[in-house]
Amino acid sequence: MKKIILALLVLLINLWVVAQTNNELKGLINQSFAYFNKIKEIENTINIATEKVALIQLSNDPVVNASSNVSFAGPVPQFELPLPSGTRTVQFQPRVSYGASIGASYNLYDFGKLKATVDRAKIDITAAQHNVTAAKQQVANQVSIVYYSIIYYQKAVAIEDSIIVFLKKNKQIVEAKFANGDGLKLDVLTIQAAIDNEENKKLDIQSMLQKQQNVLAYISGVSAVMQTAFDFDTKNVDTSIAFIEKNNIEFALLNDKINQTNADIATIKLQDKPSLLATGATGIRNGIAPNIANPRFNYIGGVTLTLPIYNGGKVKQQLKIQQQLLQQTNLAYNSLTTAYQKDVQQSLVDIATNIQRIENLKSQIELTKYAQTIASTRFVNGIGSNIELLNAATNTQRAAYSNLQYQYQLCLAQLELARLQGIQYW
Repeated sequence: MKKIILALLVLLINLWVVAQTNNELKGLINQSFAYFNKIKEIENTINIATEKVALIQLSNDPVVNASSNVSFAGPVPQFELPLPSGTRTVQFQPRVSYGASIGASYNLYDFGKLKATVDRAKIDITAAQHNVTAAKQQVANQVSIVYYSIIYYQKAVAIEDSIIVFLKKNKQIVEAKFANGDGLKLDVLTIQAAIDNEENKKLDIQSMLQKQQNVLAYISGVSAVMQTAFDFDTKNVDTSIAFIEKNNIEFALLNDKINQTNADIATIKLQDKPSLLATGATGIRNGIAPNIANPRFNYIGGVTLTLPIYNGGKVKQQLKIQQQLLQQTNLAYNSLTTAYQKDVQQSLVDIATNIQRIENLKSQIELTKYAQTIASTRFVNGIGSNIELLNAATNTQRAAYSNLQYQYQLCLAQLELARLQGIQYW
């Protein structure tokens, strides 16, 4: 009962984590699994591995063959047999030999060779399934990054639009002042240059936005994103290496390699084992004394025991190679564990840093907005300069972009943490 309750608690935690992802992103990810051809390509490897297991299992079935032959020989060995009634020519074989037969063979016992080969092939099925999962996780991560990149660029365009609207509004004031003789043409040109500069920035951002939309369409078949918030969250998720080893697919793939190597070692060790084969055949043929010209029914059957005696040390050498491969994979597993421990800590630092940056930036955003309002008021009332107004707008824009970048970096750091943990948030 306690185990059931514990399992339910773990399930509820995972469901809580999944709930931190919006439905639009989950829909895009699942749609990409069906749309992206690379996933279909890798999924087909499961079918291939399954068919290989079926083929190997068929090796244990009897093999039945039918054959027929005809041959001509000459000269034919013969001698003259003296008889009371005269001589008779006796042949040891006919000039034309022919026959037809049906033969069968069956592997009676192979000392576990077939079972070891089947077990090895079944591990390949598991590896193929894990490869599909790895491909899906990679696609999901790519879709998520592109998805939030689109939101980032959309927000950046909105910032540029607000700055351009603000500048154009104040340009009208500058032009009015210039028309009334209270301003300089330089002020008009300066603010127009600022507007043109922001328009170019907006074009660059829109170009990057379009490229990200093209990538999303390539993966999922959809380019539009309706969501406008960086809402991805990875709270209350275990960051221990034990949790990661259990959930991250890269560890599963390495375990598959270890299992495959162990299975290869077991198979190689069985090469020195004997095998017992039963064979039999029946049919008709000529050449059987005393009437060698007439076809007769015949049959043959037996059991063959094959015992390997000497192979020049090839088996031992193969075992040495596989044992080295096993050691290499175990070393790779340890290296992966160390790398993931480092990457998880880096992601946690990035998350904490960006959360603090966003918090620290709140006062700066409020200050720049207030300074922009003051500068605009001063400029309208004729006690502020055009340069002061542009500086205030630039500072507001810089603070808005910093806040956007920190939110975007925080979202990416949380995505990376989810990838490292192997969470299937879709």
